Amino acid sequence: MDAIQKWGTVIGAVIAVSAFALNLRSKSDKIKIDFGPTYPPISPGESLHVLSCSDHRMKLKDYGFIDRSGAMLSLPALDAFESRPEDDHVPVSGSSSLEKRGDIFEIGPVRLRDKQIGAYAITVGQRFRRTAFHGDIGLPMRLWLKIKIAFKPKFQ
Repeated sequence: MDAIQKWGTVIGAVIAVSAFALNLRSKSDKIKIDFGPTYPPISPGESLHVLSCSDHRMKLKDYGFIDRSGAMLSLPALDAFESRPEDDHVPVSGSSSLEKRGDIFEIGPVRLRDKQIGAYAITVGQRFRRTAFHGDIGLPMRLWLKIKIAFKPKFQ
């Protein structure tokens, strides 16, 4: 009888820890990123799409484009500089504050001087940047860029 009580306690503890972990996971920020041209094409260039997959409000901390060398072009950092050309208008749809599940934030299409092969975004509550790459980028290149981006310092 004593062994049954001990096993019951262990099983109860495992269920409690699992429920706690699932509850924490449901409160985490979840976003999906997409990168590529818009369909139907309204103008040449690539676009960044961020989709909220969480039921709570989130704020994007940083977002932008990635070039072939792994350099990240942070769009919020560009907006901080006033020396940016006025004719460099970037079309934006939605808000960087994602209020509910299904909210979309889009930037583009844009044409930049250097060829961009991917996009990234991170919310205030996330630890790692989420990335998306153009369809013709191979798996080894994607893995190399993801590792390189993971070890770059976070945007402040």
